Amino acid sequence: AALREFCRRVASTVGELCVRIWGLDDPVSIDLAERRGIAFQLTNILRDVTEDHARGRVYLPQDELQAAGVSIEDLLGWRRPAACAAFVAAQCRRARVHYEESAPLEARLRPACRPTLWAMTRIYSGILGRIESRPARIAGTRVSLGTFRKVCIAFEAKRLGRRWARSAAASA
Repeated sequence: AALREFCRRVASTVGELCVRIWGLDDPVSIDLAERRGIAFQLTNILRDVTEDHARGRVYLPQDELQAAGVSIEDLLGWRRPAACAAFVAAQCRRARVHYEESAPLEARLRPACRPTLWAMTRIYSGILGRIESRPARIAGTRVSLGTFRKVCIAFEAKRLGRRWARSAAASA
């Protein structure tokens, strides 16, 4: 509950503001934006475990670390690999659920606004995918997508934006 509230305050607020700027203020859109913001923030928390710990911060749920029988030091040193991997997998599943539950958000946006959210989602979801494929990554350097992959996402977002705009014009 505390983790969800933290994510809601940090990232969901930004998501809610974005969808309002993009012209949506209905309760369903706001709820979807909140869920997407939570997905982004949960991804950030996993991506930044090492960096945050170096700054004296731990955003992972302490009760779940204890229940999994691992400490933050275990994660950072990737001691007890099976327990660490199970803990990280559970955190990834939580984030993935929020991505899936917020999937209808793009379709609610005007075509001109969709590419930005689409690209952001592909980048953050891609980072989560890298963590899912090898959970021990969180114990090393910051997990990210390479520049080439991000450029490909940007080009695809632009291409999709043109296609969505043409579809909207044709149906108007």
